[in-house]
Amino acid sequence: MIIKEILLHPCFFYQYTGLYCPGCGGTRAVLALLQGHVLQSLWYHPLVLYIAATAGWYGISHGLEKAVRGRWKTGMVFTRRYLYLGLAIVIANWIVKNLLPIFFAVRL
Repeated sequence: MIIKEILLHPCFFYQYTGLYCPGCGGTRAVLALLQGHVLQSLWYHPLVLYIAATAGWYGISHGLEKAVRGRWKTGMVFTRRYLYLGLAIVIANWIVKNLLPIFFAVRL
């Protein structure tokens, strides 16, 4: 309980501007994902689930490649598209989270 109170402090950007920052919801998303609430984590901040899935697939694919001693080339290769997709997720999330309260009165 104390850890949750420490980690979930108010966002300074939100306090001063009234707008959500690009990282708002990230901590809540991690905590929700660790508790097994995948959809709630996706709602809080979709980048967390994207990173978890990408890192999971990277680990599994490289583990499988090592297990078969390189006979199958299954290891995930890093390309910039993963980075650009993550950046697009952050930007889209930031825009949506700031437009929902303004146009649809949805409290986040």
